[in-house]
Amino acid sequence: HGVEVAPSLGRMRRHALRAAHAVWAVSRWTRGRLLELGVSATRIAVIGNTVDDGAFDAAAKPAAAGRARRLLTVARLDARERYKGCDQVIAAVARLRARGVEV
Repeated sequence: HGVEVAPSLGRMRRHALRAAHAVWAVSRWTRGRLLELGVSATRIAVIGNTVDDGAFDAAAKPAAAGRARRLLTVARLDARERYKGCDQVIAAVARLRARGVEV
């Protein structure tokens, strides 16, 4: 993704990446960063992170959910990435529930 291949990556992590039998990247951009870090191209496989939209129906409401609103967030919970606002969303949901909003 990003932090895993950041320019500030420590020496030990760079060494681990270079020594790994295989490294899976989630995009061509990440693959490019890995190449810049010295990972052999023959060891990198790009496996995009996607969802098979035929596997579930996001619009369907589970019986237990009733009228509750649902929120889906896909993100890494890392203190270095507080700018994404996941902590604010969690706090907002708690405030809504305290007010009786089904979420």
